[in-house]
Amino acid sequence: MKEDRKFTDFAIGPIIVLTTILILVIIPIPAILLDILIVLNLIVALLIITIVLYDKNVYEFSLLPTLLLVSTFFGLAVNISAARLILTRGADFNGKLIQFIASFITKFGNTGLIASSVLFILLIAFQMTVVVKGVTRVAEVAARFNLDSLPVKLMAIEAEYSSGAIDENETMCRKEALQIESDFYCSLDGVSKFISGYAKIVLFIITASILGGVFNEALTQGQTIIEAVKTYLPLAIGSGFIFMLHSFLLALTVGIVVTRAADG
Repeated sequence: MKEDRKFTDFAIGPIIVLTTILILVIIPIPAILLDILIVLNLIVALLIITIVLYDKNVYEFSLLPTLLLVSTFFGLAVNISAARLILTRGADFNGKLIQFIASFITKFGNTGLIASSVLFILLIAFQMTVVVKGVTRVAEVAARFNLDSLPVKLMAIEAEYSSGAIDENETMCRKEALQIESDFYCSLDGVSKFISGYAKIVLFIITASILGGVFNEALTQGQTIIEAVKTYLPLAIGSGFIFMLHSFLLALTVGIVVTRAADG
């Protein structure tokens, strides 16, 4: 009975999260709920990075890779919901957070639109080539290094046990700690690849929002391409900035974990 209860407690959390993500992807949501979910998404990412900064033995936080993975998929679901609202409502889109960023772009007219577009492209290039790619590579190297050093560490523990320096219980505890650390970094390596894919999907959604919105307005609403671009480009950039920030926080979390382990 206890094992069944543990299994139920373990399974109910992922089921709730998965159901929420599916609902966000399939069912349209109101703009006010979108704003709440965006704020919640960023708060969770900030909480995760705060835990990492203040936890001395972060590899003992075994739920960290799972939290990063859930936050990645949740952020992707919210991003899809935001893109759906932008495409369906266009100029009538009333998401406060995205509109707040878009208002800075449209405030300075065509000059601000061009400057913001160039700046946003530079931010994307920096994130994709420096932050995400670098963190993915560092996490992969850390996982390989940890796996390669595992047999040597196990042999050292066995040597101490054979010499009588530690007893059997201490030997088992140290081996278990090594296994937990190894599993942690392997999981972190896998999560970093999901974060890298998430950043690429955000870029794809931005492009699809702009092209889809422009073609929709030009073909069905009779607007000119320039007018449609002025409508959808600021909204797409505003949305992209928010979700690029989210992926940046997640990638930064992985980078901090790996670099702290290397310093330690």
